Amino acid sequence: MLQIAYTSRAAGSFGEADYNSLIGQARSNNERDGLTGLILFDGSRFLQAIEGPKASTSHCMARIASDGRHHDIDIVKQGDIRDRDFANF
Repeated sequence: MLQIAYTSRAAGSFGEADYNSLIGQARSNNERDGLTGLILFDGSRFLQAIEGPKASTSHCMARIASDGRHHDIDIVKQGDIRDRDFANF
């Protein structure tokens, strides 16, 4: 399994409705792709960790990197894991 953690900045006026929409999309995609993780948002910055099968995690990160709702993506951790840290999230 692979785990990637990153930070980024929200683009423009990213509000509560935008966040709720993002979370809904992420839940659906993550369930389909066997991913778990954690996301925090303070109104302007994101911190997210995603983990799961290597191909699914890499594909998810590529989607995230091309998503115009945020910018200044900084990967703070990336590596193989044996057990999930966020299995229940």
